[in-house]
This record gives sequence, C-alpha cells and structure tokens, in this order.
Amino acid sequence: MKTCKGCSVPKDATQYTKGESWCKPCRKAINARNNPRNNHVKRWARLLSGTTSADLYRLPKDDRSKWLALSRDLVASGSDFVTATTSRKVRKDGVLYIISHPRMKGLKIGRAFDADSRLNNYQTGCPNREYRLEYVSPYIEDCVSAEKAIFTELEAYQLKGEWFELDTSQAKFAIHAATT
Repeated sequence: MKTCKGCSVPKDATQYTKGESWCKPCRKAINARNNPRNNHVKRWARLLSGTTSADLYRLPKDDRSKWLALSRDLVASGSDFVTATTSRKVRKDGVLYIISHPRMKGLKIGRAFDADSRLNNYQTGCPNREYRLEYVSPYIEDCVSAEKAIFTELEAYQLKGEWFELDTSQAKFAIHAATT
C-alpha cells in the first residue's frame, strides 16, 4: 500500500502510474487543472473581470467562481461553429468589437463571445491576414441591445450590414455611449 500525495488515501500499486506519487484520479485532476482548455478559461476570466491573473485570485471566492463559470460557458459555446451560432442566437452576453481592414472602406462593429476567434474567422478569407481587431469592449450582460442601439445611432454612416464609414474613435464613442 502506498499513500497518495493528493488525497492522502492509502491505495494499492495498481491505482498508480509507474513512478508517480499521486493516484490516477488525483493525477487526472492535476492534468485537468493544467490543460490548455482550462488555461483558455482562465484567460477569459481575466479579460471579463478586467483583472490581472494575480488580481483574479485575490477576488472573493464567489466572484472568482462567477467569472470562471461564465468563462467556461463562453469557451464551451465557441467550441464549434454550430454551437457558437446557436449560442449567438440564444445568449445575450458577450463583448462588442471593432474590426478594420486597410484595403477596405469602413469598420465592422459586431458582437461576439470571443472577439479573437471572430477575427480569425475573417482572417481565413484574407490571404494576407490584414484584418485588425481595433477595439474590444468590456464584458456586457446584454450586448444584443447595445449592438442594436449602436446600429440605430450610426445608421447614417452604415455602408452595409455591420460595416460603417467612420473612424475608430467615433466607433469607440458609440460603443461607450451604448454600454453606459
């Protein structure tokens, strides 16, 4: 019998991977904590809460848990195109973003759960990968209403769909006005 470093429960040798001091369930939990998906969740929690990594873990446990749970939902909803599209129709929370292209007229103002992922979707169709993410708003509980308010306010500048003929500062101002 060997005692696990993780759970401190004596277990027989079959419960351990060769050379390990942790039992298989504890090792699995350690790996889950350190895997890339989980790191992506933590990155989102930092972005949504507006804190640094260290500050995120200084938050009260309830607040930190709320941000991490929301981040897990966002990462899960963007796991594939069908899920993300369905989630976009159902969920109202997320961020507003501004995307530009140096050879195109105007800016695109839209909403997403993950603005970086949305930018990558645009880059797929651009051989020189020239689209630029100009601005990403803080997390918004109801970005659908905010997006509609922005589109209504900027209707005079609308080129087509979500594309507007204005500069970045005007677009940022419109986003700030709609979200405050």
